[in-house]
Amino acid sequence: MIKMWHGSKRWTGVPEIRQSKRGKAEAGPGIYLTTSQQRARSYARGGGCLVHFELDPKTKFAHEVQLDPADALQFLECVRLSNRQLLEKDVAYETNEPGKLRETICAETLITLMINTNNSHGRTGKDFCDYLVARGVQAGFHRAYGNEDWIVVHDTSIIKSSRKVYADQLENYARNYPEVKEQLAQCQQMELPTQEAALGR
Repeated sequence: MIKMWHGSKRWTGVPEIRQSKRGKAEAGPGIYLTTSQQRARSYARGGGCLVHFELDPKTKFAHEVQLDPADALQFLECVRLSNRQLLEKDVAYETNEPGKLRETICAETLITLMINTNNSHGRTGKDFCDYLVARGVQAGFHRAYGNEDWIVVHDTSIIKSSRKVYADQLENYARNYPEVKEQLAQCQQMELPTQEAALGR
């Protein structure tokens, strides 16, 4: 499993994607997770809590998914947007080749465009998250600071467990987890013996 931390001022019920306020979706819409316990603790200050997450290692990340620009533009027509003309132009045309229509657009690029035009928060951000999930984009990946990685969960089905961790339980958990890439490599190595056993090797 991919192991991550989340810090929250309040945490109740099961994980769900909620509308975020302006300035609170700097990496796109979703649930923000970090490999750094210290970072998570900073978001939990003032009576908040730490939440430990385990995610499906087969998660499909935004940088792995190509989208149809025409389909993306159709979605954009249905939601309220800031900087609509700029956004639609950047979705339709290649960045480095003005006037050339895109054949595909990477989901990660589309998320970046939505962030840069201030469209990743509020109801539009939530609708965009639903759009991504419907196209098979389950999460975004971001290198934050130093060796710290962030995962932004778009699709809550990838969450295999989430539990509050109290001060007297912290010794049972890693303070910081390895980079996401390293965790994924470890998961693949653990799968090989199981696969070989299934094949009778």
